[in-house]
Amino acid sequence: MKYQKGLSLPEVLIASVILGISIVAVSPMLGWGFKATYMAKERSGAVQAARRIVESVQNAGFVQASSIVNPANLTAVQVDDLQGNKIYIKGDGKVVFAPENGAKLLQVQRFYTFVGNDPSPADDLIQVTVKVTWPGASKNITMGISLTRDGIK
Repeated sequence: MKYQKGLSLPEVLIASVILGISIVAVSPMLGWGFKATYMAKERSGAVQAARRIVESVQNAGFVQASSIVNPANLTAVQVDDLQGNKIYIKGDGKVVFAPENGAKLLQVQRFYTFVGNDPSPADDLIQVTVKVTWPGASKNITMGISLTRDGIK
């Protein structure tokens, strides 16, 4: 009688157990990878929103910033974009300006500060810092720009 080639029942069971353990070990890493990708897209969208706001502040210039803050009132905090619009972020990282299904509201703060010279503040340099925080994130995006009366900085 010739030997038959194939797998025995114990070999199949052992292979199934090893495969099952491997799947259980890898599945949390897949979930973490999907979550990390999602969070990276949100962060990218928040960076995009912060850049837009900083560019708007730069384009508006020193005169507009000095109407918000002046040497008598050295600091001011504003929310949202320069036009007062709320900013939302979708799961794919896209930034939108109207609430949409699944979009999250970004928390935007703009800090205007006259840079001081000892002992009195200078009236020709304003530091603007934009801070963007999004729901579910433990971190935020912060960007800044310095505006001068003559537009050079």
